[in-house]
Amino acid sequence: MPTNQPTTRAGRRAKNKATVPDRFVPKFYDQADQRQSMIREIKRRIKRLIDETGADTYAKEKLCERAIHMALLIERMELQQAEGEFIDPVVFSRLVAAEQKIWSQLGIEPIDDDSDDTDDLANYVKSSRK
Repeated sequence: MPTNQPTTRAGRRAKNKATVPDRFVPKFYDQADQRQSMIREIKRRIKRLIDETGADTYAKEKLCERAIHMALLIERMELQQAEGEFIDPVVFSRLVAAEQKIWSQLGIEPIDDDSDDTDDLANYVKSSRK
């Protein structure tokens, strides 16, 4: 039984034409509904990161905003996986890599885990009993 759905990308685009608004109206966090707890939490995290990194320029503040959004996307995907949903590992790994790049641009480097002398479990157990 034939369907009325176009089967090619060009056909789908021709059927569902994108519309561009007559006038661009930007949205900012200051204009967001502050009654929503998620908006308040995002703003709190952004402010904390700006304070912790000492972001003193507009560009660094925007990097802080993007870092928080990347972290939220990653957290959401981790929660979905923990709840048994499938997450695309390629998308997840790209998000993590992008987040790490933003962290390094902000001057936040990963902690060096090789700094201690606990090479294996036996050494760890010995050192913990001291």
